[in-house]
Amino acid sequence: MKLITSLLLLFAFVQTVAQDNIGFEQGTFEGWTLSYGTVDENGFVTLYRNEKMGTLNEGHKIFSRTDGNDPRVGIPMVASGSRYSARIGNPSTGSYFDKISTTFIATPEKSLFQYKFAVVLQDPGHLTFRQPAFSILVQIDGEKAPCGFYEVAAGRGIPGFITKGSLIYRDWTIGSIDLRRYIGKKITISIRAQDCTEGGHWGYAYFDAELIKSEIRTGVYCLEDSTIILQAPEGFAAYEWFNGQKTTQIKMKFDKSSGVFVKVKPFSSLDEDCEIRFDFNPPTDVQVVSYSFDVCEGDR
Repeated sequence: MKLITSLLLLFAFVQTVAQDNIGFEQGTFEGWTLSYGTVDENGFVTLYRNEKMGTLNEGHKIFSRTDGNDPRVGIPMVASGSRYSARIGNPSTGSYFDKISTTFIATPEKSLFQYKFAVVLQDPGHLTFRQPAFSILVQIDGEKAPCGFYEVAAGRGIPGFITKGSLIYRDWTIGSIDLRRYIGKKITISIRAQDCTEGGHWGYAYFDAELIKSEIRTGVYCLEDSTIILQAPEGFAAYEWFNGQKTTQIKMKFDKSSGVFVKVKPFSSLDEDCEIRFDFNPPTDVQVVSYSFDVCEGDR
């Protein structure tokens, strides 16, 4: 009994550490597992072999805001509004992959996994399964989460990427994964960057994350004309409000009886039809509204 209790306490501690440092706020990888291995191929399929715990050739590195911009493509190495980021991968060749992963329990107050990433890949023009690549994978109790996957291999003309000589890169992008259906379940996040399978070209990415509540947030309530500004969660590929508006934020007349909602589509390379709905509940949500005359007057 003592052993079981001790293991449960240790598991709870690990989950707390993972949640508290999921965005590397401590300037460390505390709560994350670091690993690396080799990439190979077999019949048009990329294989990941010889995975070992630890790091190799600075394949995992923390950067702070004062570290400036990426020396190859000029983008910030830390996302706007963040203090730290992690770089996964490095500008060294050798057919390696580098990975970070963490596990936590989804709770009602931490039910939206929001991440930011930027990617730099060499593009040697190999077949896709041989190219440098980057991926984000979310698993629920060990199973791949619906719409919880993003993957990109180097290539020309990829939406969101910019070409610079032999490189393609993507500036900081926000993504989000809704965890409300998985409250109490074990969530595992894995981020991987890899070289090409032939060994002569590299890829790496910068990454940051946070856990917040899945909800429509109230911004400003204007007393004079009874309008309210509502903000949907950031980090989705597309938005559509109940009134057809396709922005992350709307301004509307406040009415507690109104059925206000927004449908969003995540970034996903598995299923572009993935859709999530967030509902606004005025009887409770309006209690957190801040009141501002200046913003309301300036918004006219």
